[in-house]
Amino acid sequence: MSESSDSADNLYEQESGDNGLGTIRRAQMLLEQDKAIADRVDAGVSPEEAIDFSNKEFGTQAHPEQVRMRVAKRALMLKE
Repeated sequence: MSESSDSADNLYEQESGDNGLGTIRRAQMLLEQDKAIADRVDAGVSPEEAIDFSNKEFGTQAHPEQVRMRVAKRALMLKE
C-alpha cells in the first residue's frame, strides 16, 4: 500500500480534541450542525433561536457561537 493511501486511512483513525473525534468525523459533525441550524431557519425560527447557545446538541467540538450565528444569518439570507 502506498504512503498516501496509508495516510488517508490514518485520517479516519486520528483523534483530536477532548472527545476524541477524528478529523473526518468532526467535519461531518460540523456539517450536521450547519444543516440543523439551516433547517430551523427554514422552518421559520429566527437566527437567534436557531442556534444552540448552550452547545449541548453538538458538544465542545462544534462551531463557536459566532460561527453558528453566521451560519444562521446565511441560511436566512438564502431563504429570503
